[in-house]
Amino acid sequence: MMRELNEKEKEIMDALLNCDFSDLFNDECNDDDCFCYNVYEPFKEKYKGEVSYATGATKGVLIFPDLNFVIKIPFKYGDEHNSYDEYDDSYYSDMYCGADCPNGWDYCEVETIKYENAEEYDVQDCFAKTELLGTIRDYPIYKQELATIYNNADSSTSSHTKEDEEKVEKYCDQHRYDCFNTDWLSDAYVYFGEEKFYNLMAYIQDYNIEDLHSHNIGYIGMRPVLVDYSSFNN
Repeated sequence: MMRELNEKEKEIMDALLNCDFSDLFNDECNDDDCFCYNVYEPFKEKYKGEVSYATGATKGVLIFPDLNFVIKIPFKYGDEHNSYDEYDDSYYSDMYCGADCPNGWDYCEVETIKYENAEEYDVQDCFAKTELLGTIRDYPIYKQELATIYNNADSSTSSHTKEDEEKVEKYCDQHRYDCFNTDWLSDAYVYFGEEKFYNLMAYIQDYNIEDLHSHNIGYIGMRPVLVDYSSFNN
């Protein structure tokens, strides 16, 4: 059940009514351009606060630095969206079907599920919280805590030593865990402590969370968090 929205969230949802989520993709428009033309620019016409945007393979993001959160909007490819394969002179469907959620395409919903399931391992605070904010014409809109992406973080967020890195690498090697970023994982080891770090690594493996490259991890203050944890299974 969705909670009641605060005034700022209502303002954002109202501005999103000005956007078109039905045509984020077409043959003349790449993912970033389509999100800019169909969502970001129409949104800015109504919303007068500070906002920027970014896009990834499965979702677009409206960033509100003064509000400490972002709005995530999942991309939906349908059967009508086909791409040409020049190597075998044929077309193939770009429809998302590998997301680990009921409809198979909503990678933002995957994050809400992963976040909720993290409670079982007591590692929810290792994730930037994602929640469903509401729907615009039946299209889902999500909110996530604002984090500083790893690539943009400065050295002040790091608190580990070389010895911590060696412990993390050894632990991952012993348990055959993916040591996807030794620096960030070492910060998590120091910040959360051994027990929670071990639980986090187990959760990542048990729930097949992948694609944790440097753009999908970050920090909220000094707290290391996973930012995009929906994986990519198409």
